Amino acid sequence: MPMCKICSQTISSRNSPGLQCQGRCQLFFHYKCVKLPATITDDLSADSGFFWKCADCRDSKATEGPDAMKVLLMKIDSMFKAIVDVEASQTEFAQSLQFYGNKIDDFNAQMETVKKVINTVDTMKQEIQHLNSEVSNLKDSKATEGPDAMKVLLTKIDSMFKAIVDVKASQTEFAQSLQFYGNKIDDFNAQMETVKKVINTVDTMKQEIQHLNSEVSNLKYDVEWLNQQGRLNNIEILGIPETTGKNLYNILDNIAGILEVPITKSDVTEIHRVQLNSEAAKKFPKPVIVKLNSQTIKNTVMQAARTHRRNLTLKNLNFRSEDPVYINEHLSPFFKTLLKKSRIFCKDNGFKFCWSQIRKIDRELTKIVRIGMSRTIDDLFHLVQQGNQELKTEIQNLKESLNNKIAVLKGENDQLIRENSELKQRISETEKKLKKYNLIVYGVQGDDQKTESEVINIVNDILKVKCNHRDFRDIYRIGKSVNGEVRPVVVEVVNFNLKTSILSSARSHGPELKKKNINFSHDYTKEEYTKRKLIHKYLVKARKNNLSAFIKNNILTIDGKEFSYEELLTQENETEQINNAGDTELITDKIEKKRKFQ
Repeated sequence: MPMCKICSQTISSRNSPGLQCQGRCQLFFHYKCVKLPATITDDLSADSGFFWKCADCRDSKATEGPDAMKVLLMKIDSMFKAIVDVEASQTEFAQSLQFYGNKIDDFNAQMETVKKVINTVDTMKQEIQHLNSEVSNLKDSKATEGPDAMKVLLTKIDSMFKAIVDVKASQTEFAQSLQFYGNKIDDFNAQMETVKKVINTVDTMKQEIQHLNSEVSNLKYDVEWLNQQGRLNNIEILGIPETTGKNLYNILDNIAGILEVPITKSDVTEIHRVQLNSEAAKKFPKPVIVKLNSQTIKNTVMQAARTHRRNLTLKNLNFRSEDPVYINEHLSPFFKTLLKKSRIFCKDNGFKFCWSQIRKIDRELTKIVRIGMSRTIDDLFHLVQQGNQELKTEIQNLKESLNNKIAVLKGENDQLIRENSELKQRISETEKKLKKYNLIVYGVQGDDQKTESEVINIVNDILKVKCNHRDFRDIYRIGKSVNGEVRPVVVEVVNFNLKTSILSSARSHGPELKKKNINFSHDYTKEEYTKRKLIHKYLVKARKNNLSAFIKNNILTIDGKEFSYEELLTQENETEQINNAGDTELITDKIEKKRKFQ
């Protein structure tokens, strides 16, 4: 039994009666909860032509139509911006990693020079010790007593001075090398800090990818829900053979007789068959889809189908077979799969019944060891000797790990881009379906409460198209009033033929509507509106040049030549690029020149 949205208590026809909202929510309410008398049921009967909507559906009509699509598109745009940021971070990281690897190679080459300097110092020490030993020997030698001894001594001293000069030169060169390597070590430490920032950037990118995955999951569900919204008033009839000469309306009338539910042609918006996949088409006939005017009629049919399910056979529908006929809710592929999995779960876990009622229902851290380096030559050499190989191994592992992460992130980015493209396309198609029966009326005067009656009067009195409020699902204004301007009116028509008749009549009665500043138009999506705005610009230009031009199916025809939106957009971009050079020439100008030449 239905539940009241306000008090969450059961609604029953005897003890606690209630009614159903005929707006978008289709929820149930107790009469006492919405402060209505129980006698209002007679006023809201199907013959009266009146219906009731809850406060939410009356006050927030704009939250379920085009505005909902705008929110989804904004989400997708933000996801694309996040993906661009991820790709920029990847590029910056790759550049930093390459720079860091080059610096390590330069550092290793310079350390070989340090080793050579150290060997030179050791050689100089040995030569000085040797000179000291010879001087000591000369002092104790007997040769000190004669002239030859003095010559020998002077020769030795000269060689010692030369050696000392060489030692000083080597020391100067060594000091310069030591200073150079000290600077290189500072650069090395700075690059290690850069590596740490890159790793932090990768972790941040990973978090952003997870957030984007969550956003994509939510968007997928929103798209599936929008698909199902377009089927809320539909029923699916299974098991009807595809027999020549059998009219679907007659079959539906026979089913209505079995269910004891009166269904007229005015209650049906569309009835047609749908395709099955190749394997199912070999076994079963195509299902019949019936689109009803309201969810109330659909719910009545579904309840009756459950009550009279044993009588729903092909024999009772004037067919020869005894096979049963099934009436189900028209579910989208997503919800069909969900229902199938639910039934399997119920069967495996011992549940007796399963039915469908559609309602919108720390990280691993990479460790970097910071190594302190001394400026003394012994500590420097010891550090390089012990840690160089370890650093190279660690850096190589780090490169491989980061490359793997980048590859994974790039794959996820590509997947997200593909999914976003598919979602945009599906949202666009769903939005077009939701707007298929809609009209936009501009220039309708009066209060919001009288909008519906004003629109009906315009259609009846000016356009001469007979209709009443039952021919419209909903009529409401959109947008905000700025400086007292009249807001446009969205008209949701029950029947597509009626919409076509209204638009055709509006074109025929154009002068009368123009006097009252009233205009009828399709309810275009944002994408369609952008295309038509550009096409209309060239239409106006062509007619100013006295060319024969008209628009059909978003194709502009000028003097028999057709131009698509893509061609006009290319022309527009080229015009912007060469506008400063004064060399611009529109397509319409070219056609006009060609006609004059001929």
